[in-house]
Amino acid sequence: MSVLFQLLCRGHLLWWFQAWGLFTDKLSSLTQFVLMFPFSTVLFLSHIPRKRFHAVLYYLGFVAVYVLMEVFLNLHHEIIYRYNWSFFWSVLIDFCLFAVEWVHAKSWKIAVPISACMIAFLMVWFRVPLDV
Repeated sequence: MSVLFQLLCRGHLLWWFQAWGLFTDKLSSLTQFVLMFPFSTVLFLSHIPRKRFHAVLYYLGFVAVYVLMEVFLNLHHEIIYRYNWSFFWSVLIDFCLFAVEWVHAKSWKIAVPISACMIAFLMVWFRVPLDV
């Protein structure tokens, strides 16, 4: 979901990362999309507990890790929000991201329309032009 959203918003980015020496903002985003997201997804999906209560705690733990990373980036001014995007929206996306991954593991036919609706909502809410 995040990769597709970033591609659709490429000229109207709602957030981006500061450059870190040789790491440009684009290289930083690419590193997330190629390394961090796939590895965390595999880790998340491969160890989901069977008991519902434990699974919910597990889900909340992964969301918490992503939220803490965002807090760290905010405290060090490494992430920049634009067009009314905020920390609140990032946290909401973290909750949605892992929930959709969970659903996708059960049925991609359900997860894909959910993702499409979420992306469409965000594009309308944040007035992302389609011609960017």
